[in-house]
Amino acid sequence: EVMIMHSENDSILGAQSVLLQPDKTAIIPASRASITPDTSASARNLGIWFDLALSMTDKISNIVKACNIQLVNLWWTGSKLAKLLKTQLVHSLIHSRLDYANALLYGALAKDLDRLQKIQNSTTRSIYGTRKW
Repeated sequence: EVMIMHSENDSILGAQSVLLQPDKTAIIPASRASITPDTSASARNLGIWFDLALSMTDKISNIVKACNIQLVNLWWTGSKLAKLLKTQLVHSLIHSRLDYANALLYGALAKDLDRLQKIQNSTTRSIYGTRKW
């Protein structure tokens, strides 16, 4: 619940016996001058990045970046692990990121979906220890 108050209304609210609970009420001081909030090009909600055009490019970029970091770590440690353990690590570290909220990717650009496909191809190569070329 958000309550907008002017500084001169504080005494009026006190006279009307309005009890404000600080843990449940957010007070936004306002004045007669217009307040313009700071805006950004993207916002995060439940771990999903939304941009202004809802193209999901920011979400895909963040997924690709995080998965590439995990792939590099798996590549270095993968030679010392059994194939079953590598498969479990790929599923838990990479495929879980790819699958989270993937229904929002409906209608995404083909170039962005190709970036996700490259991640999946790289995970398969990391499990079997093969190179791209």
